[in-house]
Amino acid sequence: RLGARWDLPWGLTLKGNIGTFFRPPSFQELFGIDGFSASNPGLDPETGVNRDIGFDWRHDRVWLLRDLGFEYAYFHNDIDDIIVLLSSGARIPRAQNVGEARITGHEARFLARAPFGFRLEAGYTHQNAENRSDIVDERGKDLPSMPDDEVHVRLAWERAAWTIAYEVDYRSDVYLDRVQSPAARVPSYTTHDLSLDFALGGGGFHARIEADNLSDEQYEDVLGFPVPGRAFYITLSYAPGPDAGGK
Repeated sequence: RLGARWDLPWGLTLKGNIGTFFRPPSFQELFGIDGFSASNPGLDPETGVNRDIGFDWRHDRVWLLRDLGFEYAYFHNDIDDIIVLLSSGARIPRAQNVGEARITGHEARFLARAPFGFRLEAGYTHQNAENRSDIVDERGKDLPSMPDDEVHVRLAWERAAWTIAYEVDYRSDVYLDRVQSPAARVPSYTTHDLSLDFALGGGGFHARIEADNLSDEQYEDVLGFPVPGRAFYITLSYAPGPDAGGK
């Protein structure tokens, strides 16, 4: 692996990487231990070349905004024997080697703080995951279970004892098979979530109240499984402070 980094004035950093990689199948892919996927002990490892180039810009303050940051990267990866999850009957996914693949795309991330405790984070990924196997019906098609576009935006109001956050997630449609048949298409979706985190006194106890999928969007994950609609959660947690150990 070879990487290069160049720190420039005005908080700008240019960087790039290139390297070969080897990824053996995971225990889950080999033996399907979670009960939601079928095993495939005959999987071959992935090998390939990863490349990326991009920049990172940071600034303490611009007008009313503080702690600004913007990151961008272009990636270009060639992979042999790529492992993807494919339906093996009754919509049960099974890890399989597809063959040769090329994944190219762009990633961008933005963050900033505004007056009165407001904080904005946003991320966007666009990729072209191309099946480049020797099978005529599959070559040039999208790899299964890999969306072209994903967006995440989080707007938070942070105070000393509590934080309110609103989040939006978008994922474009995906295909569950190698030939992009209409029956194996999972539509795109957009979800909206709201959460409140707050401290319960000063003893290290915290509470989190969540309202997920506020619009009650009926959608499926990248494996074709239905995801719950509108849902509410309350979580209590405890994290001892730095002075709590042994006292």
